[in-house]
Amino acid sequence: MDRFAAEEPRILVVHHAQRQGVGAGFKSALQRAKFGAITLIPGDHAFQNKGIARMFKAAGAADIVITYRDNQSDRSLNRSFQSHALRFVLNCIFGFWLFDYHSMIIYPVKWLRQIPVKADGYGYQICSLISLLQLGLTHVQVPVSLNAELRGSSRALRPRTYLELGMTVFSLLRRAPIRHIDASQVPAQTERGPR
Repeated sequence: MDRFAAEEPRILVVHHAQRQGVGAGFKSALQRAKFGAITLIPGDHAFQNKGIARMFKAAGAADIVITYRDNQSDRSLNRSFQSHALRFVLNCIFGFWLFDYHSMIIYPVKWLRQIPVKADGYGYQICSLISLLQLGLTHVQVPVSLNAELRGSSRALRPRTYLELGMTVFSLLRRAPIRHIDASQVPAQTERGPR
């Protein structure tokens, strides 16, 4: 990445002294964001290019663009089951009835900077997304497809990840839900899309 950054001035590479987790990396990017929206695209080529293009095409249709993996069943039975189970539990607890909580998302920078995201690992996305939805921001859901999974390539199934996700959900339940915002503070250029 340093080589790309040397050739392209619009690329900024941030190095942490030690590994801190994907959420910490996302927070570093959020602090440096110069535009109105931010997303994270995994560098392991997990998603097909058509889906990424579809996600960017939907930008502006609502406050948040939430993608959902439409071919999760192509992954290992164990991983597919765990993803579906997590989604079902989160939908039952928080009531947003999303198709996916752990795919790519385009977030509004203005609002994301105002909410407390205390998870540094995989839990950052659940915390960020649920917090923004509790604010009343609108969203659209867009299908994306996964590329073939490389065996043993994911850290998502590790016990530490489950513990972290559980702690994130618990912390969201302990705090008072954020339910209302001043409508005059919603970005004027944002078109209202379907929920």
